[in-house]
Amino acid sequence: MKKEVERPKFRASDVVQQVQAAGFTKFRVQREHVDMWKAEDAKAEGKGYGVNIAGVWYWYQSWIDRCIELCKAAGDTYKLPV
Repeated sequence: MKKEVERPKFRASDVVQQVQAAGFTKFRVQREHVDMWKAEDAKAEGKGYGVNIAGVWYWYQSWIDRCIELCKAAGDTYKLPV
């Protein structure tokens, strides 16, 4: 028997908040997040990064983790100078 589990879902602003909390303070919703999901084709069916519910896109934790990976790989691009 399989147990059905509802995965936590996050709005774009929640994704940005968590990525910023990871130290990438230049990561914003309207620019960096949109550019990143488009470049990764993250809304493509089968990627498993999120779901469209009644016309609203929600992201899964796997997308937040991927954003943080991409920010780390980009060096200081998403960090404000100290």
